[in-house]
Amino acid sequence: MKAFFSVCVSILLCLSSHVAAAADECGDFLKAMVGTSDTIEYVKCDSEPERQSAPLTALYRIKGKDAQAVEQYLHDRFGVSEYLKFVCCVWEVRGMTSYEDKNSGIMYHIRMSSEETIYNKREDWEKIGYFYITVVRFMEDV
Repeated sequence: MKAFFSVCVSILLCLSSHVAAAADECGDFLKAMVGTSDTIEYVKCDSEPERQSAPLTALYRIKGKDAQAVEQYLHDRFGVSEYLKFVCCVWEVRGMTSYEDKNSGIMYHIRMSSEETIYNKREDWEKIGYFYITVVRFMEDV
């Protein structure tokens, strides 16, 4: 029985260390949190270990025609509190929204903005090529 218990503990430790290692990698954070989406396209993830807090930054893009629905989705699912505002040449929000993934306990920062555009009315969003979402995970405390 003691040997069985030791084997179970060893397996559990191996599995938990594998999950921790996977969580420390750059990748599609939204897919890991909520699954795939037809309107949100994963573009890439950059790891910058030399920068303060060693961020992992996943980039996504959304077609302009889908941007309002995705903006509302971010509000409903992740608690993004601000709606996009037109400032100079882009649609953006100030700062990022913090979100803790309920499954992993990992904290992410989420932000949405558009590419540079001349369209300053929401009803013209379909004329904008792409909007972008950045999801950042800081790997070190500041």
